[in-house]
Amino acid sequence: MVRWIAPVILLGVLGAAEAQDIKAINQEYARHIKSAEAIGALGNDLFGDLTNLYTGSTEFAVTDVSLPGNSALPVAVSRRFQVQPRDGLYSQGRFADWELDLPYLYGIFARKTLSSVGWQVSTSTPDARCSVTDKYVAAPPEVPADGAAAGNYFWAEEYWSGNSLHLPGGGDQEMLVLTSANPHRPTDGATYRWVTSGQWFFSCLSATANGIVGEAFLARSPEGWIYRFDHVSRRRTSTLKKPLAGLGTLSLQSATAGGPDIQPMASNEANLQREEIQILPTRVEDRFGNWVTYTYDANNPGRLTKIQASDGRQLDLTYNASGYIATVTAGTRTWTYAYSGSGTNIGLSSVALPDGSAWSLNMADVRSASIQYNSEYATCESPGTLMGHAGTATMTHPSGAVGTFAFAIKRHGRSYVDKFCLYAGSGYSGPYAQYPQTFDVVALASKQISGPGLTTATWNYSYGPANASWDEDCPTPTSCPRTRTVTVTGPEDWVRHTFGNKWADDEGKLLKVERGANATSILRVENRTYQLNASGQLYPALIGESPNLRGDGTGQRHAPVRQTIVTQQGRTFTWQVAATCGSNGTTLCFDQFARPTKVVKSSAAAP
Repeated sequence: MVRWIAPVILLGVLGAAEAQDIKAINQEYARHIKSAEAIGALGNDLFGDLTNLYTGSTEFAVTDVSLPGNSALPVAVSRRFQVQPRDGLYSQGRFADWELDLPYLYGIFARKTLSSVGWQVSTSTPDARCSVTDKYVAAPPEVPADGAAAGNYFWAEEYWSGNSLHLPGGGDQEMLVLTSANPHRPTDGATYRWVTSGQWFFSCLSATANGIVGEAFLARSPEGWIYRFDHVSRRRTSTLKKPLAGLGTLSLQSATAGGPDIQPMASNEANLQREEIQILPTRVEDRFGNWVTYTYDANNPGRLTKIQASDGRQLDLTYNASGYIATVTAGTRTWTYAYSGSGTNIGLSSVALPDGSAWSLNMADVRSASIQYNSEYATCESPGTLMGHAGTATMTHPSGAVGTFAFAIKRHGRSYVDKFCLYAGSGYSGPYAQYPQTFDVVALASKQISGPGLTTATWNYSYGPANASWDEDCPTPTSCPRTRTVTVTGPEDWVRHTFGNKWADDEGKLLKVERGANATSILRVENRTYQLNASGQLYPALIGESPNLRGDGTGQRHAPVRQTIVTQQGRTFTWQVAATCGSNGTTLCFDQFARPTKVVKSSAAAP
């Protein structure tokens, strides 16, 4: 059954930054799918490619400089290229279209003034962004539309998709509010407010390191390392639009960061300028007192100028006139970065290494990747007719190997979704779903590696049906498909991955891997079973609670693998968590963090 919300008074914000796209609420479904943020390498990873096979979303992560030392704390400069729509904002990274890849916290918020940022909470002290006690106040407040008539607002669930921790080469983890439902936390006496599914815990710092109003975060990693996330940086992201509640007077004044770049909007439309807030590290310390510090340009927040370690390791960074990294120096060795393009569409074109070799990069085609819709046909099921551009990226490795990566726009589905359609008001082109049934991404279609002395190797990616469904259309557990497949055909084998896609259940979980020469000659099958119900287990039912009310909630609960069965050439091999623990001796043997403490391995008798 569709649940309708009558037209309500909604907020709008005037203005759009020059050359950037303006998005409707129903065109940002993918931001709320956190199960799509897990990544991994498949095949030769010479070019640092990391792909989430559940969706095909891909990024490239390359470490140019890494200095070994007396501790495991990294002193390194890495760069990252995300293949995704950039909404007209092509070159905002420290390497233009590539990012400087550091650990950091981030979220997308309404733009604010130069001395404050939109990373706020819904309390009487909104800049106390860390010290919250429940998920309902942890979301940012509703905000007024710049220039719109009084009474026009954007709600947090419309413009914000949660706060996250980014880890270089390790994907992103949603920040969850830590509650009494999870009694497990570090025992160092600190008061912890936030947690991630990867067991990162966050306490609060009373101030930022660079003068931005409000609190910052002190994080403890699973290894026991302490990170000070307290240097705040900001950059533009896409503007959001929706209809005005009324046709009030519009103003062209702007108090947002960056000056008066507001443009008039349509008489029946309100826009909200937004920015991505990143909270960068200034110091990390391990359990033995070793440390690494990060120094930033005082006049240009976010420009890293030095990485220095307690054991004497040091990297120095310089910038060119456009604000992009020009050199990285370690002692007498220098890495030099060159760029091509013009205006706001500039890309990293080469990286010269101290030994005389170099990377050559051509990412212009995928830098302009876009997903667009004909919203005239928007429904609760779809934002409209899918259009856009994906592109191809080419890179030459210092060894001479050439990597070619082709992408395509793909629509993915979720099954058994609670159908909850919202209408944003009169004049809106169509409803949007509180919990989307489908979402669209720029997905990897093929990967090829060639070059001198190499046999050309190609991997092709084929995505099965979206298998999207509403719960109301699936009266029994078997009424609708609840899995999706991705098949990868490589130079040596054929692999089909089957993922669960049931909303609020096994979404994004890898259930089966089949390998062989082709679909009719499968030599190995691996089936995985997850423990999705925490009832009676030794670990808590909730790790933390997500403040993003439209999110998929995948990070809130433990879902450990309980059993793996491998069938290969007629033999069966089983790995399973023992069920002999707990006070009655019948509980699965997981610890408080859902890690197995006792497993049983077995195989069938030889034929």
